Amino acid sequence: MRLCYVCRQPNHVAKDCFYRNQKEGTTTSRRRKVHRNNNSKERNTANPVFTASPNEESLCENIWILDSGTSCHTAKDSVWFEKIFPERKDIYLAGKDLKIICEGFGTVKAKTVSTKYGNPLNVTIENVSYVPQLRCNLLSVICLMDKGYKIKSDNNCVLIYDKSNKLITKAFKNNGRLELYFESLYNSECYFSNPSNSNYDIWHSRLCHLNAKYMLKIKDYIDIDDVNDFKCETCDISKITRKTHPNIDVNQSSEILELLHADLCGPIQPESYGGAKYFMVLVDDFSGMYFTYFLKNKNEVFDIFSQFKVKYENLTDKRIKKLRTDNGLEFVNEQLETYLDNSGIFHEKTIPYNSESNGKAERANRILLERARSLLYESELPLKFWAEAINFSTRVSNVTPRKGKEKIPLETWIGKKPKLNYLKKFGCVAYFHVPKVMRNKFDVPGRRGIMLGYARDRRGYRIFDIKNRKIIEERSIKFNEYLKGSTYLGKTKVETWNIDSLFESTEDINEFDHKTK
Repeated sequence: MRLCYVCRQPNHVAKDCFYRNQKEGTTTSRRRKVHRNNNSKERNTANPVFTASPNEESLCENIWILDSGTSCHTAKDSVWFEKIFPERKDIYLAGKDLKIICEGFGTVKAKTVSTKYGNPLNVTIENVSYVPQLRCNLLSVICLMDKGYKIKSDNNCVLIYDKSNKLITKAFKNNGRLELYFESLYNSECYFSNPSNSNYDIWHSRLCHLNAKYMLKIKDYIDIDDVNDFKCETCDISKITRKTHPNIDVNQSSEILELLHADLCGPIQPESYGGAKYFMVLVDDFSGMYFTYFLKNKNEVFDIFSQFKVKYENLTDKRIKKLRTDNGLEFVNEQLETYLDNSGIFHEKTIPYNSESNGKAERANRILLERARSLLYESELPLKFWAEAINFSTRVSNVTPRKGKEKIPLETWIGKKPKLNYLKKFGCVAYFHVPKVMRNKFDVPGRRGIMLGYARDRRGYRIFDIKNRKIIEERSIKFNEYLKGSTYLGKTKVETWNIDSLFESTEDINEFDHKTK
C-alpha cells in the first residue's frame, strides 16, 4: 500500500496531506522542495525518525541501515540469504513517484562483528525481502518491535535488545544514518528455491510434520528427496513428550468396519471458528482409518454415529459389528444402547478408570492433537482454527504410514493406491477465483486467502477468505507454500495451546521422533 511520505499514513498523497497544509500554510514552492530534501536540517516532526534513501550512493555491502520508515526488512544482495523464495511484487518508495521490484523473500543469517559492544553474535532475520534495485540494506524498526525487540537510544547510538533484555547489537550514527555492521554467514550467492520441487522440507510440512521413519515409507507414493540429517524446530517444540514404556498395536479384526473404536475429546478452549467445543474420533480397527467430527454439545454423539453407520455401510457393503468406547455418558445411554441392540452391534465398554483399554482411540486423539498443535505453531494462526487443523491432520494421517500396518489406511480402505499430489501446506497463502456473480466488472477475479484443509465430501480446498472473514470451499486455487497466510491477518496475539489436560493417560506415542535415524 502506498503511503504519504509526509505523515506516513495511507489513503492520501503528500500534496493532500492535512498535516503538511496545516504546518506550511502558504509556504512557497521553493520551501516545499527544500522540505522534501532528505538532507534538509529542518524536518517535519511527523516524518519518521529516520528514513533511508535508495537513491544515495551504494554503501559498504556489510552495512545495514536501521529504518523507521520501511515496513519490512530488505536486502539488496542475495549473498545474505540461505535460500530465496520467489515472490514478485511492487514496492513504492517514500517521497518518490517511483516503484521498485521485490524479487522474493527469505531468512538472513549474519554475524554482528563490531567490537564496540562485546563478542560477535549470530543473528537471524526472518521475512527479509530481496530487492536488487536498492542501494542499501534496510532493517525495519516496525518489524523488530512487532517481534518483541526493544529499541533504546543511548548518546550517539541505538541499542537493540531481544525479548529477554539481552543486548543484540548497536546502530551508530554516521552521516545522518543509523548504521549496523553485519557479516554474512554465507560465502557465495544463494539460488532461488523452486516451489515446484518435491523437496523434503516442504513435504515434511504438508504431511503434518511426519517423522523420518514414515517419511521414508511414503516415498512409495510421492517423489521426495533423500535427506540424511533433517532437523525441525517445530517438531522439537510442539511434539516433545515424556518417555514411557512403548505399547504394541494388535489387529483385532479381519475386515473394515468389523470393529470401531470411538472416543470424545473436550471441552477444548477456545471454541473453534465454527463454535465447536469437542471432537469425536472413530477409528476403523482393520484399516486404521480416522474419521473426525466436531460437536458443540455431547448430545450430538448419537446423531453423528447413526449417520456414520448408514453412510459407510452403504458405501462399503460392510456392516459394523462391534463398537468399543469408554464409559462416558455420551456413549453409555439408553438411546445409543437401544440403537446398537436394534442394529445388531455389540457394544464393548472399557473397564472404569482404565482408558488404556480403548488405546487405539486414545492414541488417535493424541496423534491428531499433536499434529494440529504443530500446524498451528508453524503457521502462526489463531487457536480458534484448531478444528481446521485437526481436520487437516485427519486427512494426512489417513494417507501416511501407520504403525503395525503394511499399507497406508486409505489404500486398505479403498483397495488401491491414492494420489497425493493434491496435498498442500497448512496455513500457506492461497489465491482463489471469485465467481463473476460475486464481483463487479472491474474487480479482479482473484482474492487472497489462507489454506486450511480439504473439503470433506467433494473435491476442493477449505480456504479462509481474509477479506470477508469466512471459510469457503474452492477448487480454482493457486498456492504459495513459502508464504504464511497469517502475515495478512494483521497483528495477532501469540497464543499457546495446552493439550496435555485433554488426555486421561500419559502414554508415549513414540511416533513423533522426527530425527533421521
